[in-house]
Amino acid sequence: MKKIFIDVGSGDCTDIKNFRKKNKGFIYYAIDPSSNYLEKWDKLKKQISKIYFINKAAWITDGKVTFYEQRNDNPQGSTIVKEKQRVESMFETIVEGFDFSEWLKQFKDDYVIINMDIEGAEYDVLSKMIDDGTITIPKRIYYENHAHKIYNPRYIELARVVEEKMNKLGVKFNL
Repeated sequence: MKKIFIDVGSGDCTDIKNFRKKNKGFIYYAIDPSSNYLEKWDKLKKQISKIYFINKAAWITDGKVTFYEQRNDNPQGSTIVKEKQRVESMFETIVEGFDFSEWLKQFKDDYVIINMDIEGAEYDVLSKMIDDGTITIPKRIYYENHAHKIYNPRYIELARVVEEKMNKLGVKFNL
């Protein structure tokens, strides 16, 4: 059984670096659609032997998605959710997305931890994982709640429903 740490919305991989200080023997996956981190990722490959980078947006389907990216060297807060606050000040581009829960199935027999910070898209992704059963693959999920930053009541309700379903399923998660 492999130990896998998946950082969805990894940016410059700060969370991977911090996790790695206290946890040994993991294989790391950094997922982020921003091209701003590619140079930092290249440097990190030299420091961490078992790290893989996916320069795509984790989503509920495969294919092109619109990505709203901060206009600076640190694009934290970038998102594929158009209704997110401040999206009007972001640069709009098209990036490749992939079906995260379908991709996750390859790790069904492994010890998986997911760290997710995808600026509002987490609830669509987690909802799909609940629907297709892949929510039971990770042993723990850490994610940041962004529902309050989105101008669409659908996300507040979706956040409530997703967390309620994860609780009923016994999924271990932390906000």
